[in-house]
Amino acid sequence: MILIYILIAVICIGPFIYLGHVLSKLDNFLDKNSIAPQNDKNQPYAVVFGKTKIADQVKDKLNHKNIPIYSISTPYLFEQGYEFRYLFALSDDDSDNIAISIVGKKIYNIDHILSICNDLNYANAFREDGIQYYQSNKVSAEMLCQILERKVDLTNVKKD
Repeated sequence: MILIYILIAVICIGPFIYLGHVLSKLDNFLDKNSIAPQNDKNQPYAVVFGKTKIADQVKDKLNHKNIPIYSISTPYLFEQGYEFRYLFALSDDDSDNIAISIVGKKIYNIDHILSICNDLNYANAFREDGIQYYQSNKVSAEMLCQILERKVDLTNVKKD
């Protein structure tokens, strides 16, 4: 009778022990092969919105300063769980830049938001919503990063 209980216990508990073994092997494999994500979601990220030349240049500058980047191409692709500290709204569409800036400010509490304004007819909308903007034809990636550096000490922000 005891043998039957032992057999039932092995049948019931065995798969869980095997699963734990397989998962530990998977964790070791991911750690050794650097497949696991290197950045912690709780460290501050810079959001770069847009598929423009200036967006690419800003990403390069931020990478050079060791600031982790979360790049999105549409205003509704924010991922939950990240701590966003900086937002660069750099798309060709001013209404998208305004929308992403408002979402960043009101929903994600992003402290430092910089946007470009492509059409001055939208400048009043940027001002009404309290969005710091720069004319796209008069600003460079270098200038945007310098503006951000004056607002924030970026020397203490490092990737893990």
